[in-house]
Amino acid sequence: MAAWIDGVLDVDQTGVGAPVIDLFQQEGLEPVGVLIHGGDKASHEGQSWRVPKALRHFQWLT
Repeated sequence: MAAWIDGVLDVDQTGVGAPVIDLFQQEGLEPVGVLIHGGDKASHEGQSWRVPKALRHFQWLT
């Protein structure tokens, strides 16, 4: 799944999402990868975010 939020292309990189991000990058786009996990804290590294399932319904990118 992918979504545009405030001009940023967010792509679910869970499971088979990583190759989808690669395809977007090959086309010159700069997607932000979102890895949904079972933890309790969000973290950010480079163009990727790790977000707990409990936060997936909130707008966490600013």
